Amino acid sequence: MSWINYYVGAIGLWIFILALLLIFNKTRFFSFSLLFSTCILFVGLKFIENIVPNANKVYQQSKIAAFLEASKNNNELAVNINPASWLQRIDGRGQNSIIPLKYREKIGGFLPLGSAPNMLTLSCSEDEGYISFKTDRFGFRNDDQLWENKMHDILIIGDSHAESACVKKTIQEYFDPSIKIVTLGKGGNGPLTSLAVMTEYLEVYSPKVIYLLIHPNDYAVPMNHREGYDIDLEREWDDVQLQRYLNNPEFNIDYFEYLDLSLLKKFAIDYSQQKVNEKSFENKDLIVRIASMFSYNFLKTYLQPLISINKLSKFLSSEIKYVDKNKIVKVYKSMIAKAKQKNTQIRFILLPQKTLCANSKINSYITEISGEIKMNILDFTDKLCNPKIFAIQGSHLNSDGYEKLSQMINSDFETLQK
Repeated sequence: MSWINYYVGAIGLWIFILALLLIFNKTRFFSFSLLFSTCILFVGLKFIENIVPNANKVYQQSKIAAFLEASKNNNELAVNINPASWLQRIDGRGQNSIIPLKYREKIGGFLPLGSAPNMLTLSCSEDEGYISFKTDRFGFRNDDQLWENKMHDILIIGDSHAESACVKKTIQEYFDPSIKIVTLGKGGNGPLTSLAVMTEYLEVYSPKVIYLLIHPNDYAVPMNHREGYDIDLEREWDDVQLQRYLNNPEFNIDYFEYLDLSLLKKFAIDYSQQKVNEKSFENKDLIVRIASMFSYNFLKTYLQPLISINKLSKFLSSEIKYVDKNKIVKVYKSMIAKAKQKNTQIRFILLPQKTLCANSKINSYITEISGEIKMNILDFTDKLCNPKIFAIQGSHLNSDGYEKLSQMINSDFETLQK
């Protein structure tokens, strides 16, 4: 059970009890008074929800509206289709979020490791409204000119945090402009996809240091997760192409040199328009719709900052589901071996999850692994466990959080270069 279920269940039980009390003469007036007060409360909340000034009005718009607005001046526009969308394992994201295998065959039969190349891309929305950006020649959020150099100072890999999700200013922009830094992070990436993109990159390019951002959902999920998302590595494990990167050290598809991504670009444009026409961006299950009627998101948005993340996370995260340890050890060992083979360093950065900051058990899982296989771990969880640097209306770091993360990476990079 998740908190949105508890919320809807509690309201339903409350209304049921009050309705039941209406049957009896002795409690009828009392019950009617409480029912009336309950109606006044939620009508008042809805009224406040609609009139409270909101500096982020774009956030309240549907993704369809944002897409249509952006498409007025751009013929080539796509939503941010990430590698995770091409995986076939169904979890809380639902069947609608999965791109069928038949489309993979139409673009060349490979698993895309980035989004559509050279494309205005509509991404996610949190505190800064819907974010759009122009992808580079390989479908990532970088300055395309960086690919003219075969040598880079820093390579960042990982999930949406490595992509600077839901903010206008990317993590790369906080570094000194003289530092050549690229990111190959995409939302939903787990360790196996990060291994794949790192493998392809190292076939053509050479970084001084690789930083893998490790988020708890790479290897664990809370049992009460509302969306019912599976562990990222578990979803990746079933993909045949990703397994080849793990089991065959020589495998690659020349993603960053010869692979033709033009069909992927065409597919992304058509598929995005198709989803807009289907109104797929607005799909909500019944629980979400009911919760919205009773101002769940409004209460969550304005009460959450008043509650300490650490106190809340201790209460929320009593049960955690972990991935098979052998799987993640195998992936990390392969990463370390590839970095060593290419004469570069790889650093593993532990990031916190917004609602799991105080769960030391989460951190110890990777810490134990690091001791076994000699990973260079940088544990940033405590320094980043601050509600002020997380988005209020989302799960990612806000701009202050990304700036702080970049400062810590930069500090480590400078130390390594001395």
